[in-house]
Amino acid sequence: MAVNDRQRGIHGIRWPLSADGGGYYAPCKDEEEDIKQSLWHCLFVGPGEQFMHTEGLDLRNMVWEPVDDIFASVARMAIRNIIALKEPRIVVLDVGVARPEYGDGMTVVQFEIVYRRRGSRESKRLVTDVKYSR
Repeated sequence: MAVNDRQRGIHGIRWPLSADGGGYYAPCKDEEEDIKQSLWHCLFVGPGEQFMHTEGLDLRNMVWEPVDDIFASVARMAIRNIIALKEPRIVVLDVGVARPEYGDGMTVVQFEIVYRRRGSRESKRLVTDVKYSR
């Protein structure tokens, strides 16, 4: 009988891609890490970057827009839509978009996603900053 990846404890591949000690793609350790890596993949892989997948959202391309209420609404909707399409294991509870002031010449757009796994009551947060210089 063949042993599949789930039986060996492998839940997915880390994003961004990296190698483990044996030169193979580094696997995720558990289901939670796999979901978090999948969310990173949803947020930072653009349309057409992944073979045979035409949908995608690359947040790095969105930070060039002025960060106002319209941008925040469009970003929230785009994030919810891509996660609903690509990650059926979770339910998105809230998406936050902010532009913190740092004053070091860098412009930062902060995205916060609050989600929970289907069948669970525990909520999790994923916060990422997308930075670019002016």
